[in-house]
Amino acid sequence: MLKTFSISLIVLSSTIYLSIFLISRHQETSFFDEILIQLNRISTNMNHEEKIKQSKIVLKLILDNETPPDQWNLIVEQNWKTDPNELFYYYKVWMIKTDLTLTDIDKSYPIYSSKENQITKINMRYGPTKPIIQFPFSLDKKKNLITGLFFPINAPPFSADLNGDKFINEKDVKFALGTL
Repeated sequence: MLKTFSISLIVLSSTIYLSIFLISRHQETSFFDEILIQLNRISTNMNHEEKIKQSKIVLKLILDNETPPDQWNLIVEQNWKTDPNELFYYYKVWMIKTDLTLTDIDKSYPIYSSKENQITKINMRYGPTKPIIQFPFSLDKKKNLITGLFFPINAPPFSADLNGDKFINEKDVKFALGTL
C-alpha cells in the first residue's frame, strides 16, 4: 500500500514538474519563475474571479466594437484628463498593432496581483509573444467594479495618433487596419 502510494506520488510530482518545465519553455521564462507564476495564477483566480472576467469583457468590448459602446463609460474609470472615446480608440489601435485576438483574450490568465489603497492590480498574460497587461480595479461609490487605465508592462509606449491630427479617433483605427 505504501509502495503504491509512493510510486503514485513520484509519478504525479514528475508530471507536474514536466508540465511546468514545458510551460516555461513555451513562455520563455525560467523554470522557477514559472513555478511562482503558476502558484500566483491559482491564488489570483480564486481571489479575483470577477476582476479577471471584467478584464476580458473590457478587451472584448474594444475588439468587438468600432465605436465606444454604452457599457464603456460604465466599466472603465472616467478621468477628467482623458476623453473616454479617445481612450477607447487608443486601446483599439494598440490591440490592432499588437495583434491581440479573441483567442488570446479567452486563453489569458493572471500571473500576479497586488492591492494597495483600495486598488487591486492584476497582471494578465496573453501568450508568449503578446504583452503582459496590468489592470487596476476599484469600486465606485455605488460599489460597482471599475477598471482603471490599463497598460502593457513589458512593451514600449507608442503614439496611437497615426494620422498626426493630434486626436485619436476612428481615422487612426482605419490607419492601423490599413484601410485608409
